[in-house]
Amino acid sequence: MLSTLTKTNQLPLAYVCVAGGQTDLVFDGGSMCFNSKGELEQLGKTYEEDFFIYDTEKQYTPILEVEKTVEEEITAALTYGLKEYADKTGFKKALIGLKWGYRLCNCNIHCNPSLWKRKCSCSFNAFSIF
Repeated sequence: MLSTLTKTNQLPLAYVCVAGGQTDLVFDGGSMCFNSKGELEQLGKTYEEDFFIYDTEKQYTPILEVEKTVEEEITAALTYGLKEYADKTGFKKALIGLKWGYRLCNCNIHCNPSLWKRKCSCSFNAFSIF
């Protein structure tokens, strides 16, 4: 959609996104900059703070692939959301176990304590019943 807008209007575009968590929402970041031809030229980091400068006069190498797998996105969102929640509420340790039920895909995610830089043990389990 953003690529089409930049091509149609023949103008560069900076799509600026925030990274952070607020109650039940997780904002993933991933700011993007497109040239006037609709090519993605700059891409910010996801699930962490980032800063970069985009010069509309400079030529960049177009970025062709940005999508991660569903598992990578889910892992990043859950880990980041839980970290933000723990930071804001002051939790020092966490042991979280979830079991999701009917018609959900199989999913096992084990958080590494080094991801949070604190003591943490997480296990997310979802079992399909078809």
